[in-house]
Amino acid sequence: MNSAGEFLGATVLEALRRPILDDARGLPASVYTSETFFRLERERLFPRAWIGVAFDSDVPEPGDARPFTVLGLPLVLTRDAAGAVHVLHNVCRHRATIVLEAPCRKASTLKCPYHGWVYRLDGRLEATPFWDGTADASRCPVDRNANGLVPVRSGVWNRVVFINLSGDAEPLKDYLARCNASSGTWTSSHWRWGIRRSGSSMRTGSS
Repeated sequence: MNSAGEFLGATVLEALRRPILDDARGLPASVYTSETFFRLERERLFPRAWIGVAFDSDVPEPGDARPFTVLGLPLVLTRDAAGAVHVLHNVCRHRATIVLEAPCRKASTLKCPYHGWVYRLDGRLEATPFWDGTADASRCPVDRNANGLVPVRSGVWNRVVFINLSGDAEPLKDYLARCNASSGTWTSSHWRWGIRRSGSSMRTGSS
């Protein structure tokens, strides 16, 4: 199956597209439980769109970092020394080992546990010890600008961290323009998350 249209059928699609809301119909219940439809979403929808994956409060202070997974991809959320939030592929550029396996706080760098490659919190490669048999890899240095952790296109809106995996979605501000228009009076800078329920993948917050 190559499209949502094949899964839903012409009648359901027509009902979804009716311009008058009172006449339109929502998605059938089957799309929320179907592995086939979920595969289509993972392949055709989520990578191309902006999706909310975390909160900036998950890394509240400079030096904080937290690994997580989206669509099977290992990623890491960081806040660098300047306070900027980054999302990076959590995969070492040397041997593709997971760099950060557990959340950390007040770190200055991220160090791969396999061969000790070191990265800054913005993803830039900092050190490649013994890459060429020398402690500082001075004999055959690695291009640090070309071998950092691969960044994921990201942005923060109302404390929510969004990513676009394909890298070619419209700018986040344009994608959320209608939401911005209807939330102009919100004061999200004062919001704090109060409860985390990791077992059920639920997060509950309060303002």
